[in-house]
Amino acid sequence: MDSLVNTLRLTGLAPATLGAMLRNDLFPTLYPNLLSVAGNWDAFDEDWLLNQLQRRRSQRRGCLQGAIDWAAWQTVGRMVWGVWTKVKCGLQAQR
Repeated sequence: MDSLVNTLRLTGLAPATLGAMLRNDLFPTLYPNLLSVAGNWDAFDEDWLLNQLQRRRSQRRGCLQGAIDWAAWQTVGRMVWGVWTKVKCGLQAQR
């Protein structure tokens, strides 16, 4: 956890900004991995991830995709929210 906190701290981004990125960019892109028993559990290819995030941001999101993302956050998001809460506390403690 300390390594993640230190890496995020080096970005200079506020915890609120990082939380918004988690919720609105990373989670919608990566949550299907949480639904797969055979998902990738050690790391994601950085080029693939950046490409996916750029593609997502450049596409206009419809109501259906927004509803799917919201439902996924409500059901699967709790799997990451506890970790994020600890990371956020670590970021705030180091300020």
